[in-house]
Amino acid sequence: MASGNPLTRAWVAGHKDLVAVDGTIAPKPGNDDFFPPPVSLRWLPDGKSFLSPHLPKRLENQSSGLTRTILVGRVLLTISRAGRLIGGVDFTGLAGSLVQCRVPAMAIIAPFRALRYDPRRVDLAQVVTQPYDKISPEMQEHYYAASPYNLVRIILGKLKSSDGPADNVYTRAAGYFREWRRQGIFLQDSEPSVYGYVQDFKGPDQQARERRGFIALGRIEDYADNVVFRHEQTLAKPKADRLELLRSTRAHLEQLFVLYRDPGDEIDRRLATSSQPDISIRDEYGVQHRVWQISDSQAIAAIQAAMASKKLIIADGHHR
Repeated sequence: MASGNPLTRAWVAGHKDLVAVDGTIAPKPGNDDFFPPPVSLRWLPDGKSFLSPHLPKRLENQSSGLTRTILVGRVLLTISRAGRLIGGVDFTGLAGSLVQCRVPAMAIIAPFRALRYDPRRVDLAQVVTQPYDKISPEMQEHYYAASPYNLVRIILGKLKSSDGPADNVYTRAAGYFREWRRQGIFLQDSEPSVYGYVQDFKGPDQQARERRGFIALGRIEDYADNVVFRHEQTLAKPKADRLELLRSTRAHLEQLFVLYRDPGDEIDRRLATSSQPDISIRDEYGVQHRVWQISDSQAIAAIQAAMASKKLIIADGHHR
């Protein structure tokens, strides 16, 4: 990322825009452009926490977004999530003042280190499934029989009459997830990546079709910000179910299916490659799934910049 990239622009403010409320630093009333500190120079190993000599400890772990601005001496530094320096400007406020930044409302995507099945340990075609809400009882039985490592055991495990707080579909899912990682069934990619994804299938008219996209992290947005749009209302029970699975496994096991307009094929050009896919399997409906890992930082930055102005529509996966 470079200084001036729309993904990294931030508005900063000095001490004059902050007030102390019961010992907590907060924006002045009406300053809705800001969210709470901290801002920091160094990410901790958990990838979520900050370490900053400029802020009291009670303000740590309250940050979100992809960039932060900190005060070092009398210079404001904007730092990316990856820890790279983006830019610096002179600060004319009082030394030691707290500063904040805000990432404007836009479609922010980010690379991540995916956990993937090790193809040396399992037959990929025997461990993948349809989305959890498309799995019938008959399909669940088929998946269970296909492989002891089939993903259905995690995303839609079987109920037992003895289920209780200590042993249920969610605790068992967490146990499988933890054990399969320990066994090396799941391996984590070494580099943060975006994953090009192509599906080849036949339409109702039996004509060949191709759907192209990518898999990446996306920033959670309020619908009111008009960045992400839904097309249906959600139900309490499915949301509670998926939330409990997330809490138990601490992992996102299925993607949201999101649409965006790309009339000039700009994103497709960024994703295009002549290399062989890292994953290629055919599912039970005859759909061919191909996935390419993209870890080149310049390619990822170009995709991020191209996506920044997009409006995103959730086509499926609202409850996920």
